[in-house]
Amino acid sequence: MRYGISSLNYAAPFTDEDVWTIGRVRSLGFDILEITVWDRDPFDVQAVASELRAHDVEPVVLTQVTPESSLTDPDAAVRAAGVDHLRYCVDVAESLGAAVISGEIAEGPGILRLRSRDELRADVGRAAPALREAAGYAADRGITLVFEPLNRYESSFCVRSVEAVQLVDAVGSPNFRMMIDTFHANIEEKSIPQAVRTAGDRLAYLQVMEHDRGVPGTGHLDWRGLRDALEEVGYRGPVVMAPGGHQSRGPARHLRLWHDAGTSSPDETAADGLRFLKALFDGDG
Repeated sequence: MRYGISSLNYAAPFTDEDVWTIGRVRSLGFDILEITVWDRDPFDVQAVASELRAHDVEPVVLTQVTPESSLTDPDAAVRAAGVDHLRYCVDVAESLGAAVISGEIAEGPGILRLRSRDELRADVGRAAPALREAAGYAADRGITLVFEPLNRYESSFCVRSVEAVQLVDAVGSPNFRMMIDTFHANIEEKSIPQAVRTAGDRLAYLQVMEHDRGVPGTGHLDWRGLRDALEEVGYRGPVVMAPGGHQSRGPARHLRLWHDAGTSSPDETAADGLRFLKALFDGDG
């Protein structure tokens, strides 16, 4: 397995002041660093790319659309803004050397409304052509877009694996796939291993944290069941920790971490989590 960690362990959003984390995560044993790109020109892209190459760290761009750029919006101009944002992220990813853009890249957090099956089908139908356009732009640059289902308190669009599968199939592009985040899935799925089986070969990315965003292995998640399901579907993608230490105020506010989930420091969270994940996937855990 290739292991990564999100920049949200240290900062939210990632800026020029956070470039030092690239060398830090490499020293802790990670191969991959998720880097947030929420707005235009968040950091010196070329300087970050140089630091990534210097430490041999693989970048992943983590982004999201917003209510003003939602790809499910009936207004074509709003959907066009979403496609424009994703094209910008593709350009940043290409400059950084990233092959993956992940996140809630269809509707964005904060849009919370009831949907009938027909309404969900209509929203998927609106989002799919926009995502197909963005995925085509990404494909020309060797980049894959990966949709992240969030939990019910952050989103109401495709929050479960079975719904994300509908979206992936509607887009119908090999450069548009889905991911599972164990924190969100713990809220929405009856069984995280079954969610993996439902995703099958559409699954291109895995984010892992404990049910309370604590260190993996310190809570009640069925980690062995997850490992076995990943083996069943032949998953060979990255395993990326998505913590947000309570000690780091930016990530704590962004992720709504109002108390310490058993983490002592961002570095110790990263090291302890990586130790558990390597034992689980590479050893006899």
